[in-house]
Amino acid sequence: MLVLVEDPTEQRSGENTTMKPQVLLAALSMVLTLPVASRADTIYSNLGPGSSYAGSAIRAATGSLNLAAATPFVVPTGFDFGLTEIDLAVDSTAAAPALVQLRENAGGTAGTVIDSWTMNFPGLFSNFSIVPSQSITGITGIRLDSGLTYWLAVLPANAATDTWWRANNTGQANIKADSFDGGATFSSVTFNANVAFGVFGTPQAVSTVSEPCALITLSTALGIAGILRRCRFKSHGRFRRVV
Repeated sequence: MLVLVEDPTEQRSGENTTMKPQVLLAALSMVLTLPVASRADTIYSNLGPGSSYAGSAIRAATGSLNLAAATPFVVPTGFDFGLTEIDLAVDSTAAAPALVQLRENAGGTAGTVIDSWTMNFPGLFSNFSIVPSQSITGITGIRLDSGLTYWLAVLPANAATDTWWRANNTGQANIKADSFDGGATFSSVTFNANVAFGVFGTPQAVSTVSEPCALITLSTALGIAGILRRCRFKSHGRFRRVV
């Protein structure tokens, strides 16, 4: 009886059957860099169309009262962000500067200061959308981690500061934590304050790969390796006679 079997030790004429490591790496790189769902550069915003907000306001920072205010926001999951801009719908009755701080979350209230900026001439009560004086731009070097809570605080820059925080016009509820010692501590909380603001940045890869993501990456690599191994085996195959 004549039987034909595939001999993996022989090479077909003219075929290059050497599978270089670069091929596997290139294939794996292509899979891992496939486009993912795009995400806007808005980290958080409750501003309306055209960066608009409502007419009502509550007091935020007053130098004579040593009053300050803060409100939290949560970074969307899936991406870290490089912070680039903060828009605050704040108005000043005394044309005096206000101090804006980005703070960590500490047990549900505003904690350690990450960075701060002076808003020299906040908006006037005649405005109903963000103007340049209510926007802090060109921010660099601050990374906001996916899924974490941060706080924006408005403090008096001097004794003349009298700043009010306008409400949003989108119906998004939020809280305002109040400080009566110039921002050293935040205690009293105003629910449904709905203060208007927006936080923007550039999406970045998360700094720590989660366990499910690591498993997906590993299974993808192993799958590609298996496919290429089978292709290599077939490219070597040739029939020989076995009696």
